[in-house]
Amino acid sequence: MKTNTLVVALVFSVFLLKNSGAVAQVTCDSLSWRFPVNRFAIDGDELIADLEAKGWNRTFFENHRVSLVIEGATDCPGSYQYNSKLAYNRALYLQNYFEMAGYPDVTIAQSLAYPEKGCTKKNQAYNPANRMVSVMLCAEEKTETLKIAEPAVVDTDPPKQDEATSMAATLVNLEPGQTLVIGGLNFYPGSHRTLPEAKSVMNKLAEIMKENPQLSIEVQGHVCCADRPDEDGIDDETGKDNLSWARAKEVYDFLVKEGIEPHRVTYKGYAMKKPLVFPEVTIKDQIKNRRVEIMIISR
Repeated sequence: MKTNTLVVALVFSVFLLKNSGAVAQVTCDSLSWRFPVNRFAIDGDELIADLEAKGWNRTFFENHRVSLVIEGATDCPGSYQYNSKLAYNRALYLQNYFEMAGYPDVTIAQSLAYPEKGCTKKNQAYNPANRMVSVMLCAEEKTETLKIAEPAVVDTDPPKQDEATSMAATLVNLEPGQTLVIGGLNFYPGSHRTLPEAKSVMNKLAEIMKENPQLSIEVQGHVCCADRPDEDGIDDETGKDNLSWARAKEVYDFLVKEGIEPHRVTYKGYAMKKPLVFPEVTIKDQIKNRRVEIMIISR
């Protein structure tokens, strides 16, 4: 782990050189999770709890410039091809979290896969210690710098709206049959659980439904990263091949819990039948396809 930490520090120092012209004081640390056998995700609540306990919360990320190296690993059983893909997907799971969480000033310096970690010809057994998937973090604290006063500039552009406000302004003007991608309503990879940042968007959706009692909608779930249009994702929490449906139902359940009459909301999973981006080349392409849309039924 010490060698890996030095690698992260070096990568981050190079990043600082390119962006600030000098190497600042960098502190490094790491955090690891033990993944279940043959699974590429862990419980989202556990992930957040461990980050919070480590002090890597939103306030920390807002006050630091951060570089991450992510390492996915597997133990021995299974083919090398299978283990390589599993190790990669475990690293990608954590990378997707940091990509989607919206933390400012975070750079994914490297995302690495280590299949069959610790394996030898004599040691081909399951070993939980070899399924430890790590995030190594180096951070530089942001500091205030004195700037020469410049003439005031009048901003003539209107202020940007947040996702919830933007949705409210658009949704009430749609006609029956039209759909709206709900920005900010993102999920943990391989899970129907929403990221914490999605709460304000879901609260706003419930508020819109209450303010417009004639409005009926269909919640449409979509997934990324499939090879065929009819291929759905596997919900890691249930093991079922219905992730797009489960994500739509998660939103439906939230609205009903908030007091919206069930007959005003339906839900459906569309698997990979309606991708916004194809083929998916980058992580951002995958995030765009991993979404929920709202279709107006009546108003």
